[in-house]
Amino acid sequence: MNTWRIEPSLFFQKGMQISTKSFNAPAPNKTNIKKFRSHFGVSPGVCSVVWNMIVNSNSIMSIPNFVFLLWALLFLKTYQTENVLGPMVGADSKTFRNHVWPMVGLIAGLKPIVVSLL
Repeated sequence: MNTWRIEPSLFFQKGMQISTKSFNAPAPNKTNIKKFRSHFGVSPGVCSVVWNMIVNSNSIMSIPNFVFLLWALLFLKTYQTENVLGPMVGADSKTFRNHVWPMVGLIAGLKPIVVSLL
């Protein structure tokens, strides 16, 4: 059993905290799932799958915080500057950059596993 597995519900909770700027995340209904997808580009379930693939890959030396995956997905979806997104997630631009780009690299490293040319 993978002790680093993160359930979709936790991705939803943290993602909604980022998108609503509220500590109390709303219930996961159809409207709120759409809001989550509009910010991060994928569902909480896909976040969970990607996270599990990252932590099970042999290419990482230490397990990052799963919230950094949300930061990276937010960056990839919106393609805003670090100065805009950093404060949105509660970080300065340097901290945001230092956590997002390595996570983007880990996501990109999944290409041989998830992309088929056939």
